[in-house]
Amino acid sequence: MESYGVSLSPVQLLLGIMPLLGAAVYIYTYHYLPFLASSKGKKESTNPTNPKKHTSGPPPGWPTHDHDPLTPLPEITPSTLPTIEPTPYRPYKPMKYHMTMGLAALHANQFITLDKHYPARMHLRKQLIASKGDVVRKCLPACVEAVEEVYGYILGYYLPTKYPGLFKIVEKEEGARCFHNLVTGDIFPLLDQGPNSGSPQSDGSTQKTDHLLEILAQTIEEDILILLPDPHSKYNIKEESLFAYAACFPSGIDCPHLLGKSVKEIHGPVPKFKETIGASMGKFFPKIKVEKRWRRWNWTVTPHAELFDYPGERKRNKGKDEEFDFDPAEANLRVEYQTLTRFPRSNAILFTIRTHLTPLREIRDLPPPTHAGTEARPEPGYGTPSGHGGPGDLAEAIRGLDTDMANYKKFEVWGERVVEYLTFAGAAGDGVVRKENMKCLVCCGCCCVQGGGD
Repeated sequence: MESYGVSLSPVQLLLGIMPLLGAAVYIYTYHYLPFLASSKGKKESTNPTNPKKHTSGPPPGWPTHDHDPLTPLPEITPSTLPTIEPTPYRPYKPMKYHMTMGLAALHANQFITLDKHYPARMHLRKQLIASKGDVVRKCLPACVEAVEEVYGYILGYYLPTKYPGLFKIVEKEEGARCFHNLVTGDIFPLLDQGPNSGSPQSDGSTQKTDHLLEILAQTIEEDILILLPDPHSKYNIKEESLFAYAACFPSGIDCPHLLGKSVKEIHGPVPKFKETIGASMGKFFPKIKVEKRWRRWNWTVTPHAELFDYPGERKRNKGKDEEFDFDPAEANLRVEYQTLTRFPRSNAILFTIRTHLTPLREIRDLPPPTHAGTEARPEPGYGTPSGHGGPGDLAEAIRGLDTDMANYKKFEVWGERVVEYLTFAGAAGDGVVRKENMKCLVCCGCCCVQGGGD
């Protein structure tokens, strides 16, 4: 029997084996080793008690730190918090009234802010939650998942990451993770998060969700309103509507009455809203993206320093004449710092409102604040680097309001006295108003005034 074969030299054998060895090395280096590393990482990440999961980066679905860095402020502690002054917002401008959306980009570090008033205001918010019930917080069934996502993001990630000296994640019995507020001493549970969720698991309970809203309301100073596209909207598009709120510091807003209403319906009573920015706002809200947050400002003048300015309380406690009988020296500039953030899992929009009160006597008697930026491009909401934002500018801004907004805000009775107080009692500086040009005046309107906001 004949046999057939091929005789190969050692060199030829080596040349034939080398491609196979190269392929094996490639597979081991670029496939097998990364697979081992990712498998190990997955095993660690499924441990619900692993704190690194919640402090090393934002929850799943959120932009990475490289996109919008969140800078920790460990120097802010319960002992240093009393030294932090409130931001002196001055969003008004000495010009004729114009209704605009007045939006500016919001960075992660500008989302939730704290100052020396935090302890006192948390105490007040707890009292309001205990006494006012649904007036200050409520959730519709369709918004349970969104409320839990907001709760998980703010308590489980944002606060302990930005303010590690004030808020901690602690582990209790049986591995349960809790949020510890070092300022108030409160300890609240962090709901279990699935391996890919980024928000606590929903059980569909609005009673439990109302409790989460109460916790949020007594942990941050910002009022929160959660908007979702309404599938039952009577309009052709699924408009964003109010599905949940925790609002302890409303400024004449009746949140229980607005629950379930669309953004258009909520702003319906505002003069000229439909003709000016109604269409633009309707197009803007659906286009808000997770990676692009927004902020804006609203300002008004109030005859009191009450943070809880609920219209029902006002009607019960004050007659019409008493309501407008006030001393301008006791009046306050009320500025709302508002933010808009899209949440990735529920697709909800979180609308926050942070209220700042500044007595008019301070605006009249103290030098206006100065801020970074240039005169042509000042930091939004602050006046300008040259010191604009003083009493004369506020008086001119009030003068610029039109009659419709004056009637809507019902401040025409005392607006002139505010201008007189700002300009004729030793007020210094910019934009002095001449007495012969004064009119019957009001404070800023509800919506988007002079580029300053809603």
